[in-house]
Amino acid sequence: MKLMILPHAGGSARGYCTLKKYLPTEIALMPLEPAGRGGRVKEACFEDLSLCVADILNHYDAALWENDYALFGHSMGTLLVTELARQLSEQGAPSPKHVFLSGRCAADEPIHLLQIEHPTDEEVVTFFAHNDLIPASLLQNKEMYQMFSKVLGADVRMTGAYQLSPKQYQFPCDISIFYGTEDPFLMECGVEGWRRFTNCNCEITPFPGGHFYYTEQKEAVCAKIVETLLR
Repeated sequence: MKLMILPHAGGSARGYCTLKKYLPTEIALMPLEPAGRGGRVKEACFEDLSLCVADILNHYDAALWENDYALFGHSMGTLLVTELARQLSEQGAPSPKHVFLSGRCAADEPIHLLQIEHPTDEEVVTFFAHNDLIPASLLQNKEMYQMFSKVLGADVRMTGAYQLSPKQYQFPCDISIFYGTEDPFLMECGVEGWRRFTNCNCEITPFPGGHFYYTEQKEAVCAKIVETLLR
């Protein structure tokens, strides 16, 4: 079973490779990297989520989807996962065996973080820094800061412009919803809305912590993934 990981805003899918430590050999963790980060850092970021996902599909070999696979996305990654599954369905590719969606409300419930329609990179980074969502060490490194702010700004604008309704797409498989019980981004919207995106089973699992709860709950998160995929 392959577990495909898509990143959160401003992040790299490679950042989730630390989960390998808690996964058995039967589950192969595979990061899927959008343009502008990780090994694709020299490529231009997208500000249209549908185009970003189409580019991901073009970047990776189509044979990747031929055998059993599951999808995992956190925050922005939930939208990337949803759009990826939708585009794969349109192309007639095999469906995922399971989908894990973490740390975000449903795809038809937009989050207006900054209350600004088209925030600049600086406005986005300032907001995230003010809410302790960016490591202080990154903010102190000018080169890394410039690179990160460009990616984060594009990602926030991209996700803010994306919406998909349950009438437009339904996951053809069971889905699991993970979230941090103290996540400030979920205080108003919650995660129950994802139930509307599948006629299959939808299991919601809370974990202690905030938006990036999984950084402190890796073993517990992976245990739930293993239980789900190998039961």
